[in-house]
Amino acid sequence: AAREALGYDQEEMHQLTIRHLIAESHHPRIGMHLDRVIRDGRDRVEAHIVSRSGEEKQVELVSTAVRDFAGKYLGARIFIHDMASRRKLEQEMLRLDRLVAVGSMAAKVAHEIRNPLSSISLNVDLLLDEIRRPSRGNSDEAESLVHSILSEIDRLTNIIEEYLSFGRLPSPALEAVDPEPFLHSVADFVRPDLQAHQIDLSIEVLPGTPRLLADRNQVRQSILNLFRNAQEAMPSGGSLKVVAGTRDGEVVIEVRDSGIGIPKEEIRKIFDPFYTTKDYGSGLGLAFVQQVMREHRGRVTCRSDAGSGAVFALHFPSAEE
Repeated sequence: AAREALGYDQEEMHQLTIRHLIAESHHPRIGMHLDRVIRDGRDRVEAHIVSRSGEEKQVELVSTAVRDFAGKYLGARIFIHDMASRRKLEQEMLRLDRLVAVGSMAAKVAHEIRNPLSSISLNVDLLLDEIRRPSRGNSDEAESLVHSILSEIDRLTNIIEEYLSFGRLPSPALEAVDPEPFLHSVADFVRPDLQAHQIDLSIEVLPGTPRLLADRNQVRQSILNLFRNAQEAMPSGGSLKVVAGTRDGEVVIEVRDSGIGIPKEEIRKIFDPFYTTKDYGSGLGLAFVQQVMREHRGRVTCRSDAGSGAVFALHFPSAEE
């Protein structure tokens, strides 16, 4: 199948080495891949392969070491998988996930909007009564009613904005991002507010952490959402630590707080759209983070126990992979 997709005949394929097929810009990646095959016996990597017509195609190489009876390395058996159909399927699954999420959100949004609309309607009726009084009513009472109306309008605006930011999340504009300056820029933005709440924020990027493949704006907003959740979990102050490193070929950014923690039975629900245990907020903050990570072909995880703080981990593909 790979031979047909690349346009080579069988004899030509037998004469080519893997380095002849791989795009020159990906040769260093293949070198590291083969080193891991020799060391570990098996490895997989994504790379660009050049077809007979000169077109580059994205593929996955799955390689297994071939050794003699004495264990001496003889070469590698390499399977080539076309990534185009897999990418198309992944994008379709993401689209369907979003449609399902938006569909389930619609009923919740209607419910959330109905309450402030009812309040606005009631306050407008009361305001009209004040205005129609012969004495032109009580100005203090009228002003209070106007403030109530404006407050409910602000509430409606926030609900709609959060819904739109989740339901219309654009495809990420991926680029290689150096975690050290990126995380410090996010920290500098939010540190004054955290300090005002007696929360100490620290950033640690472990040596050797590679660049991550990410959309700066979407990831920045995701981290700010995690910071906001951490702040709300530490009403009396505490510590917030961000640690970036690498694990199993991924770039991992952990946000660790010393807050009240999350009961185990709640963890599986916290990423559901509109799920919240608070009396305020939309319940979309963590759902937004999860959607962003899915769009990045990454994931977000959480570990916590009630009373012992929480750790949220963002797992990204490495830009060096």
